[in-house]
Amino acid sequence: MKAMQFIFFLGLGIFLVLTSCQNNSTDKIINQTFEADSKNMPDDNLREIFYSMYLPNEMSRLLERVGANFYPEILMPDEDFSRYSEENDIATAIGIYGVDLSYAQIYEQNLLSAKYLTTLKFLTPKIGIPEDLYTDLYDNFENYFSNPDSLDKITSLFYMKTDEFLKEAGKNAHAALIVMGGWIEALYIANKILEYNSNNIEILDRIAEQKYSLNSLISLMNNYQDDTYIAESIAQLKKLKQSFDKFDIYYNQKGFQIDTINKTFFTEGYESGLTMDLASEINQLIIEIRNGFVL
Repeated sequence: MKAMQFIFFLGLGIFLVLTSCQNNSTDKIINQTFEADSKNMPDDNLREIFYSMYLPNEMSRLLERVGANFYPEILMPDEDFSRYSEENDIATAIGIYGVDLSYAQIYEQNLLSAKYLTTLKFLTPKIGIPEDLYTDLYDNFENYFSNPDSLDKITSLFYMKTDEFLKEAGKNAHAALIVMGGWIEALYIANKILEYNSNNIEILDRIAEQKYSLNSLISLMNNYQDDTYIAESIAQLKKLKQSFDKFDIYYNQKGFQIDTINKTFFTEGYESGLTMDLASEINQLIIEIRNGFVL
């Protein structure tokens, strides 16, 4: 499993692009083998789509870029974290709170961000992560908040350190649960924002793109399906996949480029078959899954 910075949110799983059904149109593609040419940099006008999952701070930047406001009521209450005692629940909660931290910090909600960082500081030792792993983050906490340019590094550094420690400790399943919790929370936030901004096609497109990252997530979780908790989570994700499978995404052949090194592909445009009704169906399933993680 690659480091968490490559598998967190709003990405497109390239393997599904390569295995989807063939479209009959000559100027659109959903199934074809592409060779990335690292020598040819994409033009500035090409739309950049990441097919590996973004870190949660990058997710928040995307939402900010499409004009979404900050809605504190959709986040997890920061005072509820003490109820988590089982390690699987704690790992999932770390993923959820990490995304909430990112969402709060990108909108410069410093007090709320501080509370979420405190929550993470409380939870991580409960899955065997020593507190001194994050000493530099905690010691320089005020400096991060006084410097907007470095603020978004908090979550990135936190997840990188967490992922590295868990893998070295042989706790890859916990690392996967953190990824899953973060992915669910990020999609939950995106769907809630869509409820408030029903005419925002950009947000709808971002949700549609999760059709691919969901497959990547299920593949990741399948590595640990002997665990009952994870097996039940996979079943929920597969139910969600049934809704995502009800639409296709068609990419224009013109200007289509893949950069396998940077986990990115570029296209001048695409068409999504995701409707508002289907987005609502996906939203309800995400709420059900997320509620199951909230003790």
